[in-house]
Amino acid sequence: MAAVELAEKLVDDFYEITITCNREGELAKRKRGSDEQLVLILPEEANDKGLAMTSSYSTMMLTALYLFSKNKDAFAHKIRNIANAGEEVLTACKNVIPQLVKLPIQKLVYLGSGVFEGLSRESALKFLELTSGKFPTMFDTTLGFRHGPKSILDKNTMIILYLSNHEYTRKYDLDMLRELFTEQERGPLVAISGIEDPEVENYSDYQINVPLSKEEDIMLTFPNIIFAQTLAYEKSLSSGLSPDNPSPTGVINRVVQGVKIYPFQGEN
Repeated sequence: MAAVELAEKLVDDFYEITITCNREGELAKRKRGSDEQLVLILPEEANDKGLAMTSSYSTMMLTALYLFSKNKDAFAHKIRNIANAGEEVLTACKNVIPQLVKLPIQKLVYLGSGVFEGLSRESALKFLELTSGKFPTMFDTTLGFRHGPKSILDKNTMIILYLSNHEYTRKYDLDMLRELFTEQERGPLVAISGIEDPEVENYSDYQINVPLSKEEDIMLTFPNIIFAQTLAYEKSLSSGLSPDNPSPTGVINRVVQGVKIYPFQGEN
């Protein structure tokens, strides 16, 4: 609310689009009485009750992409493809994730290029949140990991790599996959790919194939996050925690607590 109100004061022609899954929230109820404001309230099913926002994360992002898409009919077709891919990823998760949960890991790393950097960040955060910080996590880009961050590797570190569908970017992702696979001091290596590729199978310990080989990476983020959310959920349960409230001591909360808003005095 403070960010929106400040923007309204600082920007002469302020156009506001609010996408929210909480119809009772202040952002949803904020009325400017102007054609320059659009409030989109998502279906109640997207209003997650647990600490980790799962369906709301995907639904809000999908809504934003739809809103700014040029061809709404084509985007609707993409949504159907994404939904079908999500079902297949869930089926694959039933086979792979129980194996991953049993592994004696101590750290977790997510890697991805382009939009998958943001996806890696969300994936790492979800695992950290739902396991109450028991397993330190990190994220990085495929190329960025090659330098200092790679020092995190040891036999108790799981690495999960999101491979790009973009032909050029994928070359670098595959190089990293091969490099990681040959490392002696590493833990399990998981590859998630939208393209069925024998190299992916040859140079990883576990694989998840997402049936969206012709889609751009932003569309793969939706089925890909299902894997990350499911892994975090199952690891939370296996660690004796409640995924809906993995932090009973209140270290973190569903709604952030204790934020103080300071008045903005403007630039000097």
